[in-house]
Amino acid sequence: MTSPAGSDSPSPKQISVILVDDDLIVRAGLGVWCHRASDIVVLAEWGWQDLSVARLQTVIAIDGNEDDGTATSSQTPQTVLVLGENGVEITNPTLEPMVQSIGQTYPQLALVGLGYHCTGEKRDRLHQLGLRGYGLKTSDPDTLLQMIRQVASGKSVWPESRSVPRASVPSTPTNWDEVRPFALV
Repeated sequence: MTSPAGSDSPSPKQISVILVDDDLIVRAGLGVWCHRASDIVVLAEWGWQDLSVARLQTVIAIDGNEDDGTATSSQTPQTVLVLGENGVEITNPTLEPMVQSIGQTYPQLALVGLGYHCTGEKRDRLHQLGLRGYGLKTSDPDTLLQMIRQVASGKSVWPESRSVPRASVPSTPTNWDEVRPFALV
């Protein structure tokens, strides 16, 4: 989904998104949904090991959203950096300094988290790190796209302070007669 420079550049009315998640399926899936939205363009998709301040500099410069000191908070849309959690949380001591550095180096980026839970304490810490919101991976794609749009427009978006369990399949059906095959649509 990464857009080569110049070929799929965002128009002034589009929201630019950079997806960072070690889960390739989540990254690709959200990338497909972003691609289907007429107002969102994915500039890059990376795993956490590929994220760096220098790499962001290259993508932001190509996108033309580099902060030259003349931008105002009312100028929208902006670039949204989606930071996905997969096994290691953003509040992990290893990742916190990098996230904080990115927020300080690129204040024009709207940082949002994406994971399975956002309790009150975690929410407070993410807010301190400069994140403007958090989406749940268990949300439907339209809800996640709406979160990206809201954050790009300058709003903060946080889920209710509760844990959401990962989707699971019961180990044993209670009634085998009720088990039906499913079709992918």
